[in-house]
Amino acid sequence: MDGAIGVDYHGKKIHELFPNVNEFGLIEVLENVFITGNSQELALKGYKVNDDITLYRTNRVQKLNNDFLVCTYTDETDNYAQLELIEKETEILKKAFNYAAFKIEGDLLLANSTIDKIIKTEDNTLQIKEIKKYLSNISDKTNRLMSILEKGVNTN
Repeated sequence: MDGAIGVDYHGKKIHELFPNVNEFGLIEVLENVFITGNSQELALKGYKVNDDITLYRTNRVQKLNNDFLVCTYTDETDNYAQLELIEKETEILKKAFNYAAFKIEGDLLLANSTIDKIIKTEDNTLQIKEIKKYLSNISDKTNRLMSILEKGVNTN
């Protein structure tokens, strides 16, 4: 039983080795395969060895002619870690996208609207001040967006 260093598994019952075996469904699969004789796969599940180690495995169980069951697995711990990382990075990108889509785009629309007003009026001092304000907001929000992205990149 790799991944669980220091565990003496010889002569032990499955519940002694895997205290949460019912929790992740392996007992049910073993019973079904023993009764039906049909091989079965238990999709990716986490097995907590201790507080520091969780192993992620896909198990396959088949019944042999002599009524023994064989359970093999694929260790997908590294793949699971990569999936978690992708999910975190996706959340960072969603935040950045939402920020850009609503905050920055809003100021650009206001600046464009003000520019349209300037074109139509003779006294444009007030509109120029508004444009400067919107451009300053866009600059601040662009810097905030870069900060969000930088924090996301630096956490990995």
